[in-house]
Amino acid sequence: LDFNNNPLAILFGNGVPHDESAYGKEILHAKDYLAFYMSDVGYAALYVQFGCLGLLLYFRYFWNLCKSKISNGAAMFLYYILAVNTISFIFMQNIVMVAIAMYLVELEVQENYTTIQ
Repeated sequence: LDFNNNPLAILFGNGVPHDESAYGKEILHAKDYLAFYMSDVGYAALYVQFGCLGLLLYFRYFWNLCKSKISNGAAMFLYYILAVNTISFIFMQNIVMVAIAMYLVELEVQENYTTIQ
């Protein structure tokens, strides 16, 4: 498998594969015959799908949340997501649960922001 073999793919990634494209068929072949799963490689999957720009935006978002004034529980959740993504790509596998949790963290950040002012 040769991922991100041109400058645009390095910057923007290859995108999320689907069954009808040549890229998607290559990913399915790797999964079915080589036992290679994108969900097993953590941040490398994020890089392959969304490139350097996607990685930068992902870490920037977490950096902004982590430096906000949030409770210990919310901070522990953010650290959990960052740590787990090093060995698996949970962010895209359970996107609904992660989105709900991030929404709750964002609500807490907004609540703390309005009480400070």
